[in-house]
Amino acid sequence: MIWVAAAVPLCTQGPAENPATACTSKNHVDAATVGKYQFTAYKSGDGACIQATSGGKVVYSQSVDSYETFTLGQPADAQYNIPAIANGTDVTGRGRPNMIASLYTGGAHCCTIHYVFELEPQFKLLATLNDADDDLAHFRAAFARRYSITAAINYYRAMMRSGAMVKAQPWMDRKIEAPTLLIWGEQDVALGKELTYGMEGLFTGPFQIKYIPDSGHWVQQEKPELVNRYIREFLTLS
Repeated sequence: MIWVAAAVPLCTQGPAENPATACTSKNHVDAATVGKYQFTAYKSGDGACIQATSGGKVVYSQSVDSYETFTLGQPADAQYNIPAIANGTDVTGRGRPNMIASLYTGGAHCCTIHYVFELEPQFKLLATLNDADDDLAHFRAAFARRYSITAAINYYRAMMRSGAMVKAQPWMDRKIEAPTLLIWGEQDVALGKELTYGMEGLFTGPFQIKYIPDSGHWVQQEKPELVNRYIREFLTLS
């Protein structure tokens, strides 16, 4: 048996003060069976708990000081384009059944921690993945710094200053002579594709547009491989 009060630092959370109380049957909220293992999630004022049992014996238990609930498995999330993964699916490519459990941490550094269990040939916690390590988390951390958002929008503020557009008009009237590639995400909710129509008159040099149908504003983050390919092709021909 493995009893873990807190296997990894859970952002704003620590271990539950009373792990045994947090994991009692009266606090049961969800369960899932995968092969010979049953995973159970508990939630109460004593914290959140997840247990795995086999043959009536506890093989894994973890409880944390949290008002959230462990999610058993990976359900689909259309908003974030996350597919459902059936319990027992080999998600590691090791040829063995896996189970995913997740816990939203909440707090100032809110993220979700995912636990990947390997069920055969021996039960073990194979990996712990923290959403705080993903790309968006780094952007959130950057913009949380003082003045960072101010700096990001000062460009737009400067454009709106009295007389700014008049002073810039001579530059705006000039045609662009350098070879130019424009890459545009068609799902951009801020800048519609229609803004690119008729741009050819702004250039005297070679000009081309590459539209990406399934990308939003940040094409270099959302479709890095495709953007890199377009840039390489453009530089090769230019």
